[in-house]
Amino acid sequence: MRKYLVLIVVLMSFETVCWGHDLRSALFHHMFRKIPEWTSKPPKIDEKLRAQIRDEVLLCIGATNRETAADFDKRFQAAEDLKKHELSESELKLLYDFLAGTTGGRDPLWTEETDLIKSHICFSLVWPENGKPANGLGKKLMEMIDSRKLNLEWRKYCVDELGNYYSAKWEDDPRRFDDPERKVIEDFFWEITKDKTFGEKALQRISRLSRLFPEFKKLSDQNQQKPIGEIAP
Repeated sequence: MRKYLVLIVVLMSFETVCWGHDLRSALFHHMFRKIPEWTSKPPKIDEKLRAQIRDEVLLCIGATNRETAADFDKRFQAAEDLKKHELSESELKLLYDFLAGTTGGRDPLWTEETDLIKSHICFSLVWPENGKPANGLGKKLMEMIDSRKLNLEWRKYCVDELGNYYSAKWEDDPRRFDDPERKVIEDFFWEITKDKTFGEKALQRISRLSRLFPEFKKLSDQNQQKPIGEIAP
């Protein structure tokens, strides 16, 4: 126990982050559970709907049983496996509800762990093995960025993921100029550059996207930020 206490003191003096996951939280997780497993509640899902949902979806959102809901490794792997499948509208809706924190229940994992699973779900939805990003993901990411009900770190992550979504969907696609969703996302990025919370991150994403997409190279008249060439990548 003394060894753990020494480690905690050292870790409290600085933060080590891997994939957005605070190492201090991981250490505390192995020593103490934030929420006892027996107090957790899986999301309530209609039994008829549950029968239509594949196991990987139920597992990664913690909707199986208390034991597996508390198993970070199994849930993370299930999130990884999502990219192998063509998901139905019902499955996507359930995943989007989980990302937005509207599935109900009480997750036994630490917030940082849950966010890490969410980020890997997003990764699998943006970069599936069988094609383009999942339908409706761009809209859901923008909704989550705007939602003050969600924790700030998760909302900031969604800004990055929205940039990944844009790249994955329209890179090397000449038809993008005819897709109204593309313009909606571009306008959204420029709009949040005015926000003190997301402005710097949004400009960094715009800088990256401008290397791939010429339409991102010109600043809007309302934007009072630095020219893109002066924004750190």
